[in-house]
Amino acid sequence: MKITLKHIEDGDVIVKNSVQELLDFVNDGHSEEWSDYDETDWEEGLEFWEGYKVVSIEENGMTMTRQIENRDSEWDKVVSIEE
Repeated sequence: MKITLKHIEDGDVIVKNSVQELLDFVNDGHSEEWSDYDETDWEEGLEFWEGYKVVSIEENGMTMTRQIENRDSEWDKVVSIEE
């Protein structure tokens, strides 16, 4: 799996190689009282705390790509799914 993220403000791109790696990124640096994001809500934390959105996910030979509009857009438009 390859998850490509793009920063909403500055356009910086980073790649994570698993959902666990992504969760570690989102949950890093919070206090012990913090309730970690999990597989059901990580995308909210990714945008709120880190300022990133997912632009593509590659898995099992398929790629889903999104077009990122801006910070205020809802689930951004999926522009292609390729095999």
